Amino acid sequence: MDRALVFGTSDGGSIPSRRTQSGFVAQLVERSPLKRLVAGSSPAGPTMELIEVLDENGKKTGQILDKEIIHQNGLWHREVAVWIFNSKGETLVQRRALTKKMNPNKIALCAGHVPTNEDSITAIIREIKEELGIQVNPHSLQFLITEKEEKSFPNGLINRIFNDVYYLIIDKDISEFTIQTEELSEIFWIDYKKFKEKKLNINPDPDIVVCNTPTDLKTFKLLDKIYSKIKH
Repeated sequence: MDRALVFGTSDGGSIPSRRTQSGFVAQLVERSPLKRLVAGSSPAGPTMELIEVLDENGKKTGQILDKEIIHQNGLWHREVAVWIFNSKGETLVQRRALTKKMNPNKIALCAGHVPTNEDSITAIIREIKEELGIQVNPHSLQFLITEKEEKSFPNGLINRIFNDVYYLIIDKDISEFTIQTEELSEIFWIDYKKFKEKKLNINPDPDIVVCNTPTDLKTFKLLDKIYSKIKH
């Protein structure tokens, strides 16, 4: 943490980085027991983020809903995340802003949702650019695994996701990044093995969400191979 790039506390605002396309409106209509979106003629609200709803097998259902509605109803959807390594065997992690509705102020990876107009690789490239301020070549990103995860939060939100996970190897000083302060408060490089122990609750850290399900263990086995190649 001695090489962290730290910014002040977010004021709670948000950047509407992804909106519906012009000519569509997010009109929420009741369709018991859930809600769905229908096309209209007025522009959508400034914070609308439309996402494909999936079934429990990861197949598209044909529904397109706002992210907030998806979380409120605990619907399956697709997200992306990236493990960023350097040649020292460190991984880049970030502290989520206090204003985040899920895992506020917790240390996590660069990640985000896949909106209707993007595929997973396009979404993670955009997330890296937005959150970390760097542009990466699609060919430098390698697909790792798709994780099926389900988690409930104290505020009543439920996140059920198919998470497409990538990895990237770059050598950049922490000062070369520009973080999105609405989403993050700091980023830093940490030794991969130390971070893994914290994630698996071998060496507990209250700032890090524990991930030790069978799927998580499978992911870490793949990451261990990448780490081994980097170190040797």
